[in-house]
Amino acid sequence: MRSPGPPTARDRAYRGHLIEKTLWAHNISNVFGCASSLVNKIRHPEVMVLFPWAPWLDFRELLAIGSFVSLACTQHALETYVVNFELAADCINWLGLLTRCTISRFCPELPWDVIRVFTVCAGAIGMRYELRKQWRGHVVRLLVAGVLDARVRREVDPEYGLRYSLPRACAHQIPAFLTHITLCLSIQSWLERIDAKTFALETEASTERAHAAVRDSIDRRRGESVRGSRE
Repeated sequence: MRSPGPPTARDRAYRGHLIEKTLWAHNISNVFGCASSLVNKIRHPEVMVLFPWAPWLDFRELLAIGSFVSLACTQHALETYVVNFELAADCINWLGLLTRCTISRFCPELPWDVIRVFTVCAGAIGMRYELRKQWRGHVVRLLVAGVLDARVRREVDPEYGLRYSLPRACAHQIPAFLTHITLCLSIQSWLERIDAKTFALETEASTERAHAAVRDSIDRRRGESVRGSRE
């Protein structure tokens, strides 16, 4: 994975190609993010707080609003969304993480091991852009997820909280982090290889059409020149 440098014409073309190919997935993720947070809010209308120092902050509401705004931009302000494509994807991924951790704190009975895998896949598929730009964000986000999950587990399971300090609980999250980051990067890398092949084929076809147009133009000029000399 090379570090992002100054964008070349090819980089800009590939970015446009990737946006075109992934916009549908962004839309589906925005719909799901908005709908899932609203459904949970309806079922549990009380305020769910993840951080005690922010008792007014319910990330379910932020995810619903953020997903709705993001979806609206894809429909009515597409140019703005394209300009801020990476930022929009990162914001929804982070809000999704914080919302999941919030709900897990208040609904520990849900199958969170399965849900965590689902959200990792959703982040890798539904809110992706170029992996060379995004992989560090994935690593940081999933590291934060491990810390928050360790903290939540200590809170919802008093016996576990008494037995393990937060650093030890975080250490128990390392196998899950390694599994999740491997899954996330593998899925996105596989999808990007498909995108790269499609982009190469489309670029080759476009170049061939351009060459054919040049050849046709040259042939026409030659034909006109021959006719002119005969006259």
